[in-house]
Order: sequence, then structure tokens, then C-alpha cells
Amino acid sequence: MSARRALHFVFKVGDRKETIRFYTEVLGMKVLRHEEFEEGCKASCNGPYDGKWSKTMIGYGPEDNHFVAELTYNYGIKSYKLGNDFIGITINSSDILKNSEEKGWPMKKDNNFAILEAPGGYKYFVCDQPKSNSSDPVQKVALACSDLQKSIDYWNGLLGMKIYEKKDNSVTLGYADTQCKLELKDIGEPVNHEKAFGRIAFSCPTSELAGIQDAIKKAGHKILTPLVSLDTPGKATVHVVILADPDGHEICFVGDEAFRELSQVDPKGDSLLMELKLDESLRQQWELTLYKDSSPNCYEFLEFLEEHARSMQCKHHAILHEEERKSAFQSTIEGPKALLHECNVEQVRLVDQDQKPGLLSECKSKDSGCLFTRANDSNIQVLLSTALINVRTGFGNSVASRAMLDSGSQSSLIMESCWKKLGLKGRPTLYRIRYQQLGCGDFFSRGWVGIFTPF
Repeated sequence: MSARRALHFVFKVGDRKETIRFYTEVLGMKVLRHEEFEEGCKASCNGPYDGKWSKTMIGYGPEDNHFVAELTYNYGIKSYKLGNDFIGITINSSDILKNSEEKGWPMKKDNNFAILEAPGGYKYFVCDQPKSNSSDPVQKVALACSDLQKSIDYWNGLLGMKIYEKKDNSVTLGYADTQCKLELKDIGEPVNHEKAFGRIAFSCPTSELAGIQDAIKKAGHKILTPLVSLDTPGKATVHVVILADPDGHEICFVGDEAFRELSQVDPKGDSLLMELKLDESLRQQWELTLYKDSSPNCYEFLEFLEEHARSMQCKHHAILHEEERKSAFQSTIEGPKALLHECNVEQVRLVDQDQKPGLLSECKSKDSGCLFTRANDSNIQVLLSTALINVRTGFGNSVASRAMLDSGSQSSLIMESCWKKLGLKGRPTLYRIRYQQLGCGDFFSRGWVGIFTPF
């Protein structure tokens, strides 16, 4: 069992920006790698959600020898209800106490610990001890259980974890002296996981995965995801099996060989996340404004662009296609407005609300790029609303840009066709347009807004 390793704990986060700030500025961790996914994970790594999501691995050092946090962010989901399943993570670090005071992060004292809460309510217990340069500051993960002996039989008996300490209502287990430990505390009541439930991950030699699965199956315990391979774009494919202990705690075992390759620190991980922060902020604000009793239209989208163009750097402006300067927009900006970006609508083409864009066969326009074919080669074409927007910057120059609104399609591939057909080079960003009928809790989709930043 010595070849097995404690890897990470998976948290669902609703506010990625603030969560990253807590882990980096307060806990003092570093972003190790960041990955974006267009659809849900086959092993439900992001929970029971099928949409776009991201994974940010963050910790005190490389995943080869540090226990880290996996921050899972599902786009469009702003919060998760907590249960009583996750108790907290213990860290030895005097630096965290200093950081929390400097950053004004709330902190409570309890005996020999300081208690901090990450965004979402996840607790961290901090010991006032110098952070070691040779060992991982993360000491243990504490989870709730309802029957201590059943939990010991499972984790120690079936999964082979060594018992390091046993008390009347708790047990501490681990696979090695130098690794992060798992503490199970009997709370005397059923364990309730709610929507925020997490997952703890371990690695083992790939050859052991099938044996672990067979042992759990033979003992009559749950296998949530049978042995399966998982792909990460541009990285190694790993094999995993997902289990559930007697209290429903999710456990991932992953093949160690491929995982070591997959989990290498990405020097660009932090910069990848930085690029997403502006886009994420705009996406959230756009979605939050759409609590209305009717579908959003093109004018509302343009108002959104106008409002936010004033606070965006010119290079980050929502640009789909640069046009030649229009003489009508060449007036200069004077006075205090010189540091702002102004945005004016010159031309708008609206979609008839009664039409179904996915069924249209033709869209006649002088603009080109308004006519696109679906990716499934069904010869069905879609209508894109367009608007020519002039942006005047604080540097005195004027740039016209074209924004396009996909008025109903559910496929992001259409926007890919858009920039390819126009021959543009740059980075596309997709904003999901949703609205909520008053008095109804369900969200309805109006497709995606494709925004293009040239480089």
C-alpha cells in the first residue's frame, strides 16, 4: 500500500475569482495548472452537470509530493448548499495568520487553531507554526461519518489505509507518514452531502485499479463510476474508478503513472486563469441582468456592450471584426473622459422574435459573415444579428468593431464557423445568454454570444 498517495480534495466553487484570491493571497498557495472543459466529465469530476466547466489545481508545491485543492467551477452556477459532510482541512502555517490580518479576511480562534472560511463556507484550521520547506504544510482532511467502526472497516480494511491515531469518536488514517492524512469524525447523525459535496482523490499503480474495484464490489459497497479512461485536451489520458464509502463520501482512485504526467506544474497555469477573469466577470454580470419577463433582444445586448466597454482595456474590448475608421466617429474625446472608452451603435440588424433562426435557410446582408451552416452538415443555416460599434479610446484613435449575436442557436460551433469564415486570427470567447421568466425558477437559453479578441 506504500505506493498509494493522497492527491487532492475536490471543491465546487461558485465564485472563482474570490476563491482564487483566498487560496493565493490568504493561504499563500500557487496555481499549479488550469484546465477548461466544454462538457461535463465522464466521471462526474465537476458534479452532476453537463455544461462548460473548469478545473484549477492549487497548492504549496508540485502534485507529486503535495496534497492540493482542486477547484471545480461550473459556469453559470453561483453557489452550492453545504451539508455536514466536510469538516475542514488542517494546515501548519504562521504565514496564513499574518496574511489574513493584512487582507482583512475573517478569522476565529478555537483552542490551538485559527479557523478561516474559504468562499462557499469550506473551513480551514490553521496551526500557528512555521511552514516547512521540506514537507507539505497540509496536514489532514477531516470528514464526517455516522458509524466510526463501519468507516474504519472500509478505509482500513478494504482500502488498506494505516491507522495513525484512534479516539472515542475519531480516527486518523493515511498511506504514508509524510502524506496528508484523512481524519474521520463520528458526528452521531446521518451525513448529509447537499449540492456542495466534494471528492477525495488518491493514486495507485494502474495495475491495482481493477483489484480495488473488485474488492469494493465483492464487499457490497457502491461503485459510482466503474473503471474508465478520462481525457484532458493536450495532456495524458488517465484511468480512474470512483467509489463511495458507507456515508457516501466520494473517493477517486487514479492510475499513478499517467497522473504524474498529467499533473505536472504548468508555468502558464496562472496566466491562463488571468485571461479568463475579465471574461468571467462580464459573463456573470450579463447573466445576472437577465431576470426579466421576456427574451433578451439585440438592443439589450448592445446596451451591455456599451456599459462595459467603458471599463475595459482597449485590447480586451469585445471585437469581432475591425473596420476602417468612419469619418462620422473621428471626433476627439476631451476633458476627464479621455481615460474612458466610448461605444456608439452605428448599425443594428434585428432578428424577428417570431422567427426560428435554426430553421432559416438564408440571411441576405451586405456584411458577409451573417450566413453560416450548422456543424452537423444538415444544411440548416442560422441568422446572426450584427451591430457595428465604434470605440474611441483615451489615446485619441477610433476603431470600429462588429459584434454578432447568435439569436437562438444552442451550438457554440457556429461561432467557430464565424471567425473561420471571416479569416480572423484571435481568441474567441463565448457568453451564454439566458433569461428567467418572472415567477419561474427555470432558466431558458437564448444561445451564445460570440465575442472575438484579435491578436
